[in-house]
Amino acid sequence: MQLLVLATVTVPVTKGLYLFKAELSVTVDTITVNETLKLGVLGYCLGSTCSNTSVGYQLDIAELLGITGTIATELDNLIGEKIAKWLTYVLVLVPVSAGFGFLSFLLGLTAHIRECGGTCLTVFVAGLGSTCGLVVFVFQVVVVEILKKRISSSDVNGTAQFGNGVWLTRE
Repeated sequence: MQLLVLATVTVPVTKGLYLFKAELSVTVDTITVNETLKLGVLGYCLGSTCSNTSVGYQLDIAELLGITGTIATELDNLIGEKIAKWLTYVLVLVPVSAGFGFLSFLLGLTAHIRECGGTCLTVFVAGLGSTCGLVVFVFQVVVVEILKKRISSSDVNGTAQFGNGVWLTRE
């Protein structure tokens, strides 16, 4: 449960925890821009600029870097609008799973007062939390792999890797 809470407060809340990290190098008119993109549950950071903390955020890399033209189109295609939209909405399962974990902890404490009914409810709630955690972990792994392949196959020079926040959701 504590690890799920840590996974919830990734970038932009805690700069050292993130789900995905990409080192991007973009050249526009002989000017090279090198930036680091970090995605989290509640937002993102591009270099030292971070988004506001919110569930469901919009990511436009080209606009943040101030780039227009064909490179901007390529950057926008790296993380498509649909992927970014669904990524941010599915990530709400991380705090939901942490909430189920905390609720099952409280129910486990009170299960000693009651008979089997409390124990069965505790196991049910813990199962819901574990299921949410598993779904969001699998989703994160798939999305990060898609993003890594898109960055390696695009005209934008860069590298991508899993962040440490992904492994915190693996119960």
